[in-house]
Amino acid sequence: MDADLERVYDLVTQAGCAEDVFGGLAGPRPALETLAERFKELKKVVNLEVYPYQDSDDVEAAKEVNQLLDKFYQKAQALLAGDFYAKRDHMRSPRSSREPSFKTDKFHYYLGEPIAHGTISTVFDAECAEENEFLGRVAIKIADQPEDNELLWRERRVLKMLFEKNGPQLKHLPIILDHFKTEDGRICLVFRCLSECCNFYNLREDYKNGVDRKHMVWMLNRALSAIGYAHSLGVVHGNLDPSHLMIRPKDHNLFIVDWCWSIVDPVRTHDRFRVFTEYFSAPEVQENFIPTPAADLYSLGKCMIYILGGNVETNEMPDSVESDLQRFIKYFVMESPQQRAQDAWQMHGQLESLVRRLWGKKRFLALEVKPEFLV
Repeated sequence: MDADLERVYDLVTQAGCAEDVFGGLAGPRPALETLAERFKELKKVVNLEVYPYQDSDDVEAAKEVNQLLDKFYQKAQALLAGDFYAKRDHMRSPRSSREPSFKTDKFHYYLGEPIAHGTISTVFDAECAEENEFLGRVAIKIADQPEDNELLWRERRVLKMLFEKNGPQLKHLPIILDHFKTEDGRICLVFRCLSECCNFYNLREDYKNGVDRKHMVWMLNRALSAIGYAHSLGVVHGNLDPSHLMIRPKDHNLFIVDWCWSIVDPVRTHDRFRVFTEYFSAPEVQENFIPTPAADLYSLGKCMIYILGGNVETNEMPDSVESDLQRFIKYFVMESPQQRAQDAWQMHGQLESLVRRLWGKKRFLALEVKPEFLV
């Protein structure tokens, strides 16, 4: 057998999983690009056109490896999409005793305990498996009633639209991996698991007197960048409250979740607000005004006051918060949408300047959150 072909033949036929074939994918480039390059290199070796007149054993070996290699490549792509690649526990099977379970064209899902209850849906911890092999945890959001399906479909459409562009802000958005329906017709969305995260309600429960204003600043910085990205594509979130802002303390990432209530291009579509959350929704939400980005900025301001340990009714903040920073936050929560902050990215830039003026060069400040408050 050809030496290169034999090397690839042994690699692929003896592999127990996709990671055995393609190895680690961590590096400066996106993992999908690295995977595609390694797949391409292996396919060159097993290309049937290379062996048309050689020993028939080489041709048969190349055919066999081609099929296996394609399967491993497809599996590696699916694992990367779910953030399962090189993170699986090969020592156990999924908890198949869990009920109910659901199977789609992609994976088999085993439902666990509820981890969040919303107005129209419930989010469950779940396990993902393929051919009885445990892959990892996911979160499954299930509509409480079939009548609520349209709101989950809206979330799916909006997130798909946001992911069509390739901005750095995508790291602040939830990733939908799959979808299916229950037997009674309720929509289920399968999300990549946001592990070691907590929402602002849990954060405030841990820090009953509020977090340090320097922690609030990095959270606001990321929230403004993410919501500014959505606004630039004509999307207003429409329901930013402490349950929909999640942080991952270990790397200071922030996620904006629950896009069921979002509004797309309201001037053209005549779309309107769908929900009012006391203390956190802008006044114009109840007035059926045309939705604008200013409504999201109002809600962000209220959420920041909340985690600072402030009073969301009066907008008072602790004395430890510098007066310039307080004025900046209060600009978000002006009653009139015309008088308050309008542009998230503009406010993002102003926040950067304010931070430099107040504290100089930025540095990483570790945030400790008790394990019981993390998902």
